Amino acid sequence: MADVSAQPVSSPKDPEALAVLLYTAGTSGEPKAAMLSHRALLSHVHNVASFDILGRDDVVLAMLPLFHVFGLNAVLGGCLRSGARLVIMDGLRWLRRRAGGREDHEPAVGASGSGPDSG
Repeated sequence: MADVSAQPVSSPKDPEALAVLLYTAGTSGEPKAAMLSHRALLSHVHNVASFDILGRDDVVLAMLPLFHVFGLNAVLGGCLRSGARLVIMDGLRWLRRRAGGREDHEPAVGASGSGPDSG
C-alpha cells in the first residue's frame, strides 16, 4: 500500500445532514430506522480513535455486518481513521459453520495482527 499521510475527515457543510439510516432490532417495540447525522458518525469515530487501540500496522477481522451500528462506526470507521487494514468476513456464515451447518465451498478467512495474542 502507498505511504499516505493521514488526512482530516470532513463532512458536508451541514454536519446535521442525514448520513445514514441504521435499522434497529426493535427491542423496545417495532424495528425502526435510526437517523444518524454526519456529525454523529464523525463524533463516534473520533471517540473510538481516542482509545488509541488501532494503528497502521494492525489488521482487523470484521465479523459484524457493516449495517450494524458498531460494525459501521467502531470497526469500519476505526480502521479508516487509523489506517489499519480491514478484512471483512461474513460473520453469520461463520457462526452457522461453528454451529454445525454445512457450507462446503466457503474459503476460510484469517488475519494476523501485531497484538499480544497474535504470536
